Amino acid sequence: MTFRTRTLIAALTAACTFSCASQQELADQLSKATSQAHLRKVVACWEHEFEAAGFAGAYVAVVNFTIEGGTGRMHAASLEQLIDTSTKSEADSSATKQLRQCLVDALNSSNVGPGGMKPASDVHVRGMRILLRDASREARAKASEREANILIGPRADRCQGMYGHDPPREATKLFAELDEAQNKAASLKSEDADGHARALQRSYDVALELQERLALDATQTDLPAASRKRTIELLTRASETARRIGKLIGCIPPA
Repeated sequence: MTFRTRTLIAALTAACTFSCASQQELADQLSKATSQAHLRKVVACWEHEFEAAGFAGAYVAVVNFTIEGGTGRMHAASLEQLIDTSTKSEADSSATKQLRQCLVDALNSSNVGPGGMKPASDVHVRGMRILLRDASREARAKASEREANILIGPRADRCQGMYGHDPPREATKLFAELDEAQNKAASLKSEDADGHARALQRSYDVALELQERLALDATQTDLPAASRKRTIELLTRASETARRIGKLIGCIPPA
């Protein structure tokens, strides 16, 4: 995600003493702190919305929030505007009600302190613009130059997987979802090209999440030898599935 430092400075108001960092320093800290790694819940909101919309659409969210001094916890978040980039006007409030609430809740439960930003006193951020769109490399490069302070996209792009669960969900649930998504893709193949593509993307995402879950399970130190062997076998199968589906949608799964 990319920032315009001058715009960030204009968005910052700090409740600081004379020992507080300068506006420029605060802007630099904020630029590093409000990354996708620190705003995972915000990313998850957009991932779910983007998938539900058939992998289409884009918005600019204009938000306010406070970063708590000493901890980096975010609170007092509010959404000033949610602008539909296709019309350059306020998005339909009823159609985007869930996304709006999700963004506010996500900001209020985020913490940029660990490895990010722990200001000496509260920092109030007003009017920060977050661009929510398909963050392909080309789109990211162009959008960061003109549209918003922060670009939030589904992971880096669709080939990275668009699931927002951290840690990944339980393997049993993911196996069931993978079967369901693959069956749906097969049923739509000859009658709905768009639906087939979405189901394939869903299958790919679930396969990547399953792969990550099984890799995590395999590292458990108290796992019996027989269970570890079975987990590794399932991990190999999940990796093969991700590669097979990835090939169909033009993706190479991340290592």
